[in-house]
Amino acid sequence: MTCETQAGLSGIILDLDGYTSVPAGKIASVVTYLEMRARPQPCPRDGSGLSLHRVDAAESDWYRGLFRRIGVDWLWSERLAMSEADLKSILADPAVEIYSLIRRGREAGMVELDFRDGENVELSYF
Repeated sequence: MTCETQAGLSGIILDLDGYTSVPAGKIASVVTYLEMRARPQPCPRDGSGLSLHRVDAAESDWYRGLFRRIGVDWLWSERLAMSEADLKSILADPAVEIYSLIRRGREAGMVELDFRDGENVELSYF
């Protein structure tokens, strides 16, 4: 596709080879896709004090608090705007895994993996 063929999107011309201007009052949304075709070799423990813990029964209040704390700089908002019932449905689904990153005894990050597709895993949040 060329820039000219993209001009029909609200009159904005997208530069598919680099940066595109964002109109005043709008926020750009960038989605990155990753693909891993083979399992990586395990990393040796490095003494960094970091550990990853699976959260088997994530409560929505805990999840939203951690999501807000670590996602604010990245403009994460989807789970904050989601209804309580929809969020609880995701958190209770056995095909969704939530991990908490612990650094020096405090939660410092999270990973959400979604296996509901059946063939692929989606790295929903990292």
